[in-house]
Amino acid sequence: MKNRQLKGRFDSQTASIPEVENLSETFRITVKVEEWEKGDPLPDGATDKDGIAVWYTNDKEPYEYQKVPSLATALNLLGAELTSDQQSFLEEALKGEKAGPAVLKLVEVFNSDLKDSAKSNAYARVLNLNSPMTEENISNSKATMVRNFMKMASISDETAIAQLKAFNPQIFADYTVATFRANKGKR
Repeated sequence: MKNRQLKGRFDSQTASIPEVENLSETFRITVKVEEWEKGDPLPDGATDKDGIAVWYTNDKEPYEYQKVPSLATALNLLGAELTSDQQSFLEEALKGEKAGPAVLKLVEVFNSDLKDSAKSNAYARVLNLNSPMTEENISNSKATMVRNFMKMASISDETAIAQLKAFNPQIFADYTVATFRANKGKR
């Protein structure tokens, strides 16, 4: 049996491909208190910044992203196991006057996607860490768990909810099929 290993990048892990460049940048973020009007008392943990109630603010929130120099490196980063012959072929075959600019554009688009994804993930992480949990968040999270379990196990919503209740009764004790079906979160 073939030895299976996890491949790819998970959360903040760094790829072990030497050609991949790890870079850092910053972005500005302010997590505002929703449904607050000037003059109202601030909720616990919030501060007043220029007449706006905020949970968190940072003008230089750091994030890390990766940049690849070539198509072969991008393929390696995505989990391809290319031999040195295959890498040489890719580099030589895609250099010409007609293919070269297109390959460079493809690598540029790939790098842009890596950067945008890393920034988006960092932004979402900071936002989620500094925003209070609402009933809607909890409901959407439970519905997402049920949907993911349904896809993974190829089962119905009734079966998924029953199995999740058995697995974790504290979270899913009062969760029903009707609640799941009424959820209008991400689908």
